Amino acid sequence: MYLVQDFIEQQLQSYSCDEQLIMPINLAAEEIFVNIVQYGFSNTNDKNVIIINCFIENSSIFYLQFCDMGVPFNPLQKQIPLIDASIEERSIGGLGIYLAKKLMDGITYEFTNGKNKLTLKKSLVLPK
Repeated sequence: MYLVQDFIEQQLQSYSCDEQLIMPINLAAEEIFVNIVQYGFSNTNDKNVIIINCFIENSSIFYLQFCDMGVPFNPLQKQIPLIDASIEERSIGGLGIYLAKKLMDGITYEFTNGKNKLTLKKSLVLPK
C-alpha cells in the first residue's frame, strides 16, 4: 500500500498539490485498494494483479483508476451503512467505500472484458 500512496503523492506533488488535497485522495485510495485485495481475489489461486493509473485533466481534475481481474463487484451498488446506528446495531464493514465516496468528487465503475475498473475523481481546486 505504501508504494501506491507514494505513487499518488508523487503525481500530485508534480502539480504542486498540498497535503490538504493529497491526504483525502490517499485515504480513499487505501480504502479501495484494501477492498480489492481482501475481497476481489478471495477465491482465486492465480497471481493477482491490480493496475493503478492516474492522470490529471486540464490541470484541475485528478483521476485515479484501479483495474483488476478479481471477482466482479460494483461498490456503487453497495448499500449505505447505518453510520448513525450504535456499534451493536451496525454490521462489520462497509465504511471504507462510504468514506471513499465522501472524500472524492466522483466515482465510476465498469466491468468490461473480465476486468473491474473503478475510477476516482477529485478536483484539485480547493473551494474558497
